[in-house]
Amino acid sequence: MLGKAVFVVLLVLMSGCAANNHQPDAAASAEARAENDRLKSEASALRKAVNEQQAVLESLKQH
Repeated sequence: MLGKAVFVVLLVLMSGCAANNHQPDAAASAEARAENDRLKSEASALRKAVNEQQAVLESLKQH
């Protein structure tokens, strides 16, 4: 019985969270996209640097 009550309470709480239709304003969304693009670019540059360093390391190991 207590388990059913807890389940019902959780269901009500979760459905309330799922019904949150808050949309960020356009400026905040554009700013978030710009930051995301900047971070993706930075991550790509870091991956490239790591790959280059790994290639150098492998080359040095072979000599």
